[in-house]
Formats: sequence, structure tokens, C-alpha cells
Amino acid sequence: MTYVGSRDDAPVKSRPFRSDLPPGIEQLRQAARKWTRISAGYDLGVRMLFGSFWRRWQDTVLPFTQGRVLEVGCGTGVLLQRLASRGDAVGVDISAGMLNKAAARLGKRGAGKLVRADAQRLPFKDASFDSTVSTFALTAVPDLNVALAEMLRVIRDGGRLVVVSVGNPESNSRLTRMATAIWRAAGDIIRDEAAALRNFGLRPSRRNFGPFGSIHLVVAAKSSARPIAAGTAKA
Repeated sequence: MTYVGSRDDAPVKSRPFRSDLPPGIEQLRQAARKWTRISAGYDLGVRMLFGSFWRRWQDTVLPFTQGRVLEVGCGTGVLLQRLASRGDAVGVDISAGMLNKAAARLGKRGAGKLVRADAQRLPFKDASFDSTVSTFALTAVPDLNVALAEMLRVIRDGGRLVVVSVGNPESNSRLTRMATAIWRAAGDIIRDEAAALRNFGLRPSRRNFGPFGSIHLVVAAKSSARPIAAGTAKA
């Protein structure tokens, strides 16, 4: 299906991705408009602020991915391009502008692999991926628990959920807390993904790194011991 952009999000023209974003939800429309506005300069801004570190931080997920991979919040497709070079990878984002950038980056490899959708309502069947990943995206999602439940739902039993995110407010280090405050001031919603995953009955690992330990990698394997409730999925 080809998406035709709404006037609130992007110019009206054919889009090189499928859209499963439900219409009429103002909060989603506002988020989509925000990220589409900054999509043109997003990559340049990241390079100016973080240099090559951003890519290195994203790449920490690569050793933990396996099989068919879903990237939630794929943005302009920088990580998705590397995932696609390793195997079957699908990218989801709420922003038409970001997905257009991703489509240009992936070229023919991106055909049929980009979907406009909400992380809290993934349009995929249960157990349709071997891994789900998200880097620097879940801090923009209003309901972390719903997003994690959806990411777990679409993973096969034994598959992995891998997250790179920001913030470490539990640290005893003043510098780490200061760095976390900067991320929060930039608009990130700081939460503990590892603790949330433990509430699903999982045993996630967590490693802190980046500026003063304010970035973290969380990895969890899905277990059939505690099934994940299915959301509203499409074929």
C-alpha cells in the first residue's frame, strides 16, 4: 500500500512506504509533525553534536540481533541500513519525513520494508520477528509499557528485544545525573526499560556507557513462560 501524506504531516504525494497509522489521533499527528519538521536536518544535527559516537552507540545492538529484525523508531534509516545488509530487516517510524529519508538511504533494499506506524500499535502478527530493536526512540513514546509489550508480542519465543536509550537517574555519580538532566531537558522521557521488562517476567541485562554512563544498552530474551498479551495486529 502506498501512503498519501496528510497536509498536517508532509506534502501530499506518493510515499515509498506502507502506512498503518490510525487517522484522527491528535497526539500521534503532533508527534509525526514534530519529527517530520526536523527530518531534513536530523542526520547533520546528530553528526554535529555527537560525531561518530552516535553510530557506535547504535551499533552496540548488532551483536544481539538474529534472524528477521524489526527496528522500532528507525528514523532516517542509518541503523536499518546496516541491519538490512546483514539480513531481513523492517523499519517502523511515526514520521513520514523520517521514512522518506530512510527510503532514499536504503534504495531498492528498502522496498516493502518501511512501515509508518505507532510503536504502541505495531501492525504485525504475533511472533513474526526474531529480534526487535530500538535506539534512542523509546524516550519519545508516551507509554513505555505498551511499546515494550508490542515489541515482545511480535518476537518469536526465544527471540531478543534490544534497546539503546538515554538516562541513568539512579546513578550515585553527580556527573551522570547531570548528563541525564541534559537528556531530559532535550525532551527525552527518562525511564528504566530494564525494570519495565522485569515486570514482564523477563531477565534483562543492562550496560551503561556513553557520556558519564548516561546511555544504556538493555537486552532481554522472550520466554514463553509468561506470554505477552496480543495487541491489534494486521497480517
